Amino acid sequence: MPEVVDQSTRSSASPSAIWALLADTTTWSDWGDWSEAELLREGTPPPGGVHSVKRLKHFPVTTVEEVTVFEPERRLGYELRSGMPLNNYRAEVTLTPADGGTEIRWRSQFEPKVPGSGGIYRRALSRFMADAVKRLAAAAESRP
Repeated sequence: MPEVVDQSTRSSASPSAIWALLADTTTWSDWGDWSEAELLREGTPPPGGVHSVKRLKHFPVTTVEEVTVFEPERRLGYELRSGMPLNNYRAEVTLTPADGGTEIRWRSQFEPKVPGSGGIYRRALSRFMADAVKRLAAAAESRP
């Protein structure tokens, strides 16, 4: 049974304002708790579409992720390629118009490589993703 992390928040920003930040990997360290965010390979459509690969650093972890779903202003999905001891890590961020703003939902699921460690990773990722959705919402709201 996979572990699931599901975090959401509401933003007064439009889906297009949020998407502008979410789709551009190079902004992730501006609004999120990553020290570095780098696009390693462009995807379709360029730069951050399907099959693009990004590297994100959050001490002491550096992850590499590949975009698997790219639906502008609606959904961004990705899979972990390296960086955490997890199998089948998949995540998706969905943006849903709501009351003149946007509902942001960040959901992931995974299986721990080390039996019994799933709860530890679920709790850590839950805190991290709860912070990420709030930061993403605030960053989009503060853009001109």
